[in-house]
Amino acid sequence: MFPVHPELPKMIVDWYVATLLKTPGKAPASKDQASVPEEVKVLDQIDQPGGAAKVAQTLEQARRGNPQAFLFPEDVVNLMGYDHLQSGDIKGAVEILKLNVVAYPNSANAYDSLSDALLADGQKELAGLNAKRALELLRSDTSDPEERRKGIRESAEQKLKQLGEPPQ
Repeated sequence: MFPVHPELPKMIVDWYVATLLKTPGKAPASKDQASVPEEVKVLDQIDQPGGAAKVAQTLEQARRGNPQAFLFPEDVVNLMGYDHLQSGDIKGAVEILKLNVVAYPNSANAYDSLSDALLADGQKELAGLNAKRALELLRSDTSDPEERRKGIRESAEQKLKQLGEPPQ
C-alpha cells in the first residue's frame, strides 16, 4: 500500500530513546519542523488579548510601503470576531471586527459584522452608523454573489429597525 521507507525503523527507535529513555516527558524539537506561515502567526496574535491593536499597527506599517497590503483573510477574522462575541468576550469581538474594517474598508460584510458587535456592546449609535455604512457599500458591490448581498442587506436593515432607525 505504501512504499518502503528503510529509514523509518531507525527514526522510531531514535525517537523512543530520546523521548522515553533520555528525556521522559520532554521530547526534543524535531529538526525538520516546518515553520509556521506568517498569516497563521498574525491570526494567532489577533486572537490574543490586545492582539488586534498590535496587528492594526503592523498593518499600518505594512501599508506605508504597500497601500494594498493584506495580513489576513477577511472571512477568517470575521469568524474570529463572532467566536469572541459568542463566548461573551464582547470587547474583544469589537476590537477584532474594528481591525477587519480597517483592513477591508470596502467590505459591507465587515461593517455589518462590526455593527453586530457594537450593538451587543450597547454602542447603539455606532452600531447604526456601521449598519448604514454596510448598506451604502452594498449599492456599489458587484463582487459578492446576490445571495450574500441579500443576507448582509437584511442583517443591516434588521439592526436599523431594532434601533428605531429607518433603513436606507
